[in-house]
Amino acid sequence: MWVRQGKGGKDRAALYPPRLKQVLNEYREACQPLDWLFYRPDTPHLHLSPKTLVKRFAKLKERAGLIREGGLHSFRHSFATHLIARGIDIYTVQKLLGHKSVTTTQVYIHLAQSMILSRAQSLDLLDYQSFKGVETPKRSQP
Repeated sequence: MWVRQGKGGKDRAALYPPRLKQVLNEYREACQPLDWLFYRPDTPHLHLSPKTLVKRFAKLKERAGLIREGGLHSFRHSFATHLIARGIDIYTVQKLLGHKSVTTTQVYIHLAQSMILSRAQSLDLLDYQSFKGVETPKRSQP
């Protein structure tokens, strides 16, 4: 799949999993789009504009009751951050995102570290009072 004029105005190939390929092929067979994968329903020979996608995403967020800031690009940020948090090396993430320089990708290391720290701090929310009276096994003395 080609991303035409992505961030920085450059075209690039995008990798996607086999399951997504299957779903997209089924979509193509069912909808038979002409030139574009996602087209305007009222004018099938025209693609959806970025502005239309942003508006539709905002409406979907509103319907879902999501109030956090973030647009479509936040999916890309989440993808990268979760990969790094799961231990995927920075060079693989760089390739998956299509970054020319690994320096660009390194931004996500900080985000992933913040996410991990936030999860670790959630241990403070545990109700330790509920553990009172719970017996723990005694260690045997050597």
